[in-house]
Amino acid sequence: MPSPTTPSLDPTSLHPSPRLDSVGPPGSRVRKNAPTGTRKNITPESLVSLDAPIQSRKYVIPSATSRKEVPAAWINKKKRSRSSAFGEEDDQLAEDGISLNPSDVDAIEAKRRQNTLAARRSRKRKLEYQRELETGLDREREEKEMWKAKALMFQALLVSHGHEVPSLDA
Repeated sequence: MPSPTTPSLDPTSLHPSPRLDSVGPPGSRVRKNAPTGTRKNITPESLVSLDAPIQSRKYVIPSATSRKEVPAAWINKKKRSRSSAFGEEDDQLAEDGISLNPSDVDAIEAKRRQNTLAARRSRKRKLEYQRELETGLDREREEKEMWKAKALMFQALLVSHGHEVPSLDA
């Protein structure tokens, strides 16, 4: 049987409320792809060990992640020491191209090694803490389920003995 030839109404034109283009089901969460700072399935044992050798900073081509040969903090430190000693405020070191003596190079490399080891320790600590939180959460969930089961059992026991049990559902 064919449908009648009456024009259909657009239900959105009946109400002056603002129109939402994409309305999801109520209670649905929108997943964001923002970084969380952690990776899944990584254990503290699978991280680079503290006694593993530190790789050299030799790059074949310029890298977006590679750092300068001389850290900015080192340059600023040199500027501060020169300006306090000689009263100079200009960027003499930056303009001249920095000449580092071997002890400065060794100090910079030592600081980088120290920072690398500190970063490894920090990553391990963070991962251990996260795992501790996750195991604690699992333990709390198990306890909650145990107490819920006990409460339901006692509720059923009260009902079986003819007592009225108030509903605690919120």
